[in-house]
Amino acid sequence: MSFLSKIGKGVAAGITLLNNPNLGPLVASVNPHAGEVLTGVTGVVNNEVEQIGGIIVMVESIKNSVNLTAAQQLEAATPLVMQVIKQSSLMTGKKIADPAKFDAACKGITSNFADLLNSLHEDGAK
Repeated sequence: MSFLSKIGKGVAAGITLLNNPNLGPLVASVNPHAGEVLTGVTGVVNNEVEQIGGIIVMVESIKNSVNLTAAQQLEAATPLVMQVIKQSSLMTGKKIADPAKFDAACKGITSNFADLLNSLHEDGAK
């Protein structure tokens, strides 16, 4: 079983347990902070998503000054996104077993995140 499969099963089991109307209150009575853990995780993820978004926007603003191609933007943003991912709570205490796969995934995340931001309506830009 891969790391992702193993952790996914554990997280799914925990969410199912917390959301179960019969078991959720029991879990809360044993550990009143159980729901806060999920909220805390959401806050951390939101912070890291905002950091990645900020990197994409920063590189986009540099593009307008220096005239970068899309490929150059991706190459400029990827190491910064990679650093956010490496420092994320998800990666704490983890070793990268396949650096090439990790690098490719970070490049894909960067590219896909730029696509996500480009999919938003321009009225939301501040």
